[in-house]
Parts: sequence; C-alpha cells; structure tokens
Amino acid sequence: MKRLGFPRATVARKAKADQNLSTAQGERLVGMSKLIGQVQILVDQSGNSEGFNAASWVGKWLERPTERSGGEGRPN
Repeated sequence: MKRLGFPRATVARKAKADQNLSTAQGERLVGMSKLIGQVQILVDQSGNSEGFNAASWVGKWLERPTERSGGEGRPN
C-alpha cells in the first residue's frame, strides 16, 4: 500500500464501507497487480517457482536502493 501511495487505513475504511477507491488509486492497484502477475509468469516459466511469492518479491524489489535514486528506494 505504501508504494501505491495510499494508506492502509484508507483502504480498510473504504473496504469496510463498501466504497470504491479513487480512479487514480484503482489504476495504480491494477498496474501493480499486472506487474506482480508478469513476475509470477516469468518465474513459473523458468521451471523453478516452488515457494516463490511474486507479491513479496516485487515489494522488496521496489524498496531496494538504486544508484539513480541516490541510495533510496525506487521512486513512486
């Protein structure tokens, strides 16, 4: 949720009230879901996907520092 730019409390509140996310939030969520899905497909096709968690891996990858960002995580 942090990398998508919206607080967990907001998502929890909207889910509890059966409200939709904003269009921008929904687009970010769909984009992240597609990225996670593509990573999972690549790993599945490698033939060695046992125990692999694509969502966890993508989250860690996004938090890893990059040379371009001056040692901070990838930009939003």
